[in-house]
Amino acid sequence: MYSIRPRGGARQMIVRKRIHVFYSGHVQGVGFRVTAEETATQLDIVGWVQNLRDGRVELLAEAEEKTLI
Repeated sequence: MYSIRPRGGARQMIVRKRIHVFYSGHVQGVGFRVTAEETATQLDIVGWVQNLRDGRVELLAEAEEKTLI
């Protein structure tokens, strides 16, 4: 996934990546989702997070490649 944004008057290609993660352990609950949302907002990450019936949390995040590393 790529987007082109002007930076310093010149157009530069920005590489965006997407990750899809499943967390397990003690993560079920509102606190984990709220923390993920606050962190994503601060880092310009878009996506979603949801609790799964089996107790895991599923997260999909998209941002500039350097942000997700």
